[in-house]
Amino acid sequence: MRPTTLITWLFALLLAAAAVAGGQPADVADPAEPTGAVDDEAEAPELAELRTLTGQLADPERSAKTKLEAATLLLNRTDPQAVEALRGFLADESNTSAQVAVAEAIASQGGDDSFIEPLMAMLTGDGSAVRPPAARALLTYKNHDVTGRLMAMTLDAATAGEIRLVLIDTLGSLLDKEVVDTLVQLLDDPDSGIRKASAEALTNLTNIHAFGHDPVQWKAWWARNKDKDRSQWMSDLADSLARAKLELEAENQQLAGRLDQALLDYYKALPQADRPAVVIKLLKDKLPAVRLSAIGLAGRTLLENAIADEAQRTELAGGVLSLLGDDDARVREASALLTASMDDDRTAAALLARLDAEDTPQVLQAVLRALGQRREPAAVRLAAVHAIVKLDPTGAAEPLAALVDDSDRGVRRAAIIALGSLGGADELQAVLRRTKEDIEADADVRQQAWEAAMSILSTADVAVLQAALAELADRPDAADQRIRVMQMLVTALSVLADDALPDIQRRLGVALVASNRPAEAAAMLGDAYHGLAEAGDARADDVWPDWIAALLAAGDPAVAKAMDETENAEAFADALADAGDHLDQLERDEEYAAAVMLTDAILETLPHRLTVEELSLLEALHADLTERLGQTDSVEVAGLIVLLTGADEADRSSAATAMQAMGDRAVGPLLDELHRAVSAEPPDLEKENAILIVLRQIAPTLTQYDPAADRQEKIRVIESWRGEQ
Repeated sequence: MRPTTLITWLFALLLAAAAVAGGQPADVADPAEPTGAVDDEAEAPELAELRTLTGQLADPERSAKTKLEAATLLLNRTDPQAVEALRGFLADESNTSAQVAVAEAIASQGGDDSFIEPLMAMLTGDGSAVRPPAARALLTYKNHDVTGRLMAMTLDAATAGEIRLVLIDTLGSLLDKEVVDTLVQLLDDPDSGIRKASAEALTNLTNIHAFGHDPVQWKAWWARNKDKDRSQWMSDLADSLARAKLELEAENQQLAGRLDQALLDYYKALPQADRPAVVIKLLKDKLPAVRLSAIGLAGRTLLENAIADEAQRTELAGGVLSLLGDDDARVREASALLTASMDDDRTAAALLARLDAEDTPQVLQAVLRALGQRREPAAVRLAAVHAIVKLDPTGAAEPLAALVDDSDRGVRRAAIIALGSLGGADELQAVLRRTKEDIEADADVRQQAWEAAMSILSTADVAVLQAALAELADRPDAADQRIRVMQMLVTALSVLADDALPDIQRRLGVALVASNRPAEAAAMLGDAYHGLAEAGDARADDVWPDWIAALLAAGDPAVAKAMDETENAEAFADALADAGDHLDQLERDEEYAAAVMLTDAILETLPHRLTVEELSLLEALHADLTERLGQTDSVEVAGLIVLLTGADEADRSSAATAMQAMGDRAVGPLLDELHRAVSAEPPDLEKENAILIVLRQIAPTLTQYDPAADRQEKIRVIESWRGEQ
């Protein structure tokens, strides 16, 4: 059925289902949908990631799958440390599993040129397990004549036989004239094993089975073909493969027919009571052809009503439903068609779930037919909605909009989701109605309606956005949505360079402050202020205090430069008083880092705007806050070092990350702790090494420290570092 015909059929089905829907149809369970949850953890620093990935490759207890994933992630990094680490693993003969993992990753996606020689060493070394992946990895290097080197090694009788066999098997996957020529030459090799492997590789490459291991026929064939240009040669091979495919398909059809008949004969020969258990087992068979035949037998069993045991009937129906997700499209199609006649409560939900996941047209059609035959109006309407979305037809939004008020919760939800991708401004009101609690009682459907409305608005013009903002203005449940609409409106007005832009920026900034998002608010209010100021608009003076308040709430030291932008002495005095109040609050909350940063910014940017008394008070406050911050940092670093030297890997990683985040503030306390570790009796070597690792990361200029030096020399270097701080 062509897409246009299928759409016509769907709409007819939709209208027919709506016509027969009487009363309040029972809700149909929605198919499971991915939540799309996003991990919100902070991204680990690159060095920590590098350490984790190399640790996984080095760990002998890690599985092959984990090591392959680690090798692949390292291969995707571009930093020299990752390349060096991978090269080291390739050369490490004591860690075979890591060698294999790195080689397989390279074989999958290629790698740095510096890996070629380590891979060659793996191929020619004593480890038989690493040769095949090394050879496959080398085959990905199209430059540097790597393939030529591999062919030369294969032809060289001095190369170990085990290596030559690996190379023949690997080269046999590369459809290349020079490779074929090499394999033909090997048909004269003194080693019978090499001759046999070469003939089999040629068979696999060319799909010519008639020659077998006969070197005379292979040489004659190659003499006829080797001088053809590449395009003609490839065309001939493609024809050969196509003919072989058709022959194989015809043979498979014959075998499938014989299998069907054999299983049917076996089924009929069984006592009726034994048939269900046998069919249940066949539905789980590894061969798709057997599972396909078993579906037909399941239909006969259900039709014969031959199952006395209700649990067995449920198990058989469940086996058929499970095949809706089979790897084989023919099995999925047959399973869907059979479910239309099954009396099982799980069927509608299973078919709808398959409708979302299915991409094969004939299977999709079978699922729709099955749903249409079930005589469940809600299920049919829901199926139609899902199919319309999947096929993405034009002109579908209007009939879908009518379904947002459907009596069935699943149909409403599906129609709303569909309109989020297909709908436009004309359908917006229908969707927004379902966001109201007095109209839509289901919280999940309301949330879907909000998301659909935002999706529609994301492509709307300024007029539609302004109208939507006005409609949401008096709704206390729409604070976040108003912010999203205003953000869209800011973007749209910015593109148009519209004079109304500063007003909406200010409104958005105020709304962001009310939603406790001061950093975003500060950026928006700053844009509004500068837009109005550049236009000579007096309203800029009204926006400026809001901008200063947002910057202070966000802890942004840029507030000092913003304060310096006003020439209004009274406004500046008010802002300075607000900054003082904010500093007092930070001090009470023991937020010394933020307080020091703010006093730094004011002292650096605004000394010319301060009185002598104000400057003196601020300098004294800065000194006091800096001392308190140092004390707090010392306590924090001491606690982090305890974690850094502990047994828990996660604690060690988080402690290192926390000290890296502190940056320069951690250096002084770390030097104090390093001095204590070196001066201890006996010296605490574990603590010393852990601190040195962190110091190299956050203070790379601190050099000349030798862990092997005596205690006095180490203390001398530490003291010199302290003097530099």
